[in-house]
Amino acid sequence: STQSRSSAASDVYKRQGLSRALAISFILVLPYVQDLDTSKSKPIAQQAFKRDILLAWAFALIPLYWLPWQAYAVLFPILAMSFFVIYAYFKQRLQGYTGDALGAAQQVFEVLIYLVLLALATNT
Repeated sequence: STQSRSSAASDVYKRQGLSRALAISFILVLPYVQDLDTSKSKPIAQQAFKRDILLAWAFALIPLYWLPWQAYAVLFPILAMSFFVIYAYFKQRLQGYTGDALGAAQQVFEVLIYLVLLALATNT
């Protein structure tokens, strides 16, 4: 139905914002490790403003208001643990982050979000 399709599109939007906010948060805690002169993402590496990242988080969290509290209880601890695991991996293997690393992190977070929400949906 049209309503279920619009709901599904809304769900994708909500999850994508959260996964992107998590991924760009690595900019605050890790150094950029590619050569700035040859990098395509030089402006991001040089101008990681806290205000911009806070704005990304605001847009990511506002739509999540409509999630049930059970989703928060399961989702946020899993995402926090995943953030620290990915952080440790990037720090050990790359000594920082690259644009590709941020993209990979975003995809990992998005898949985790969908898996958690799918697990919650099948248990209700």
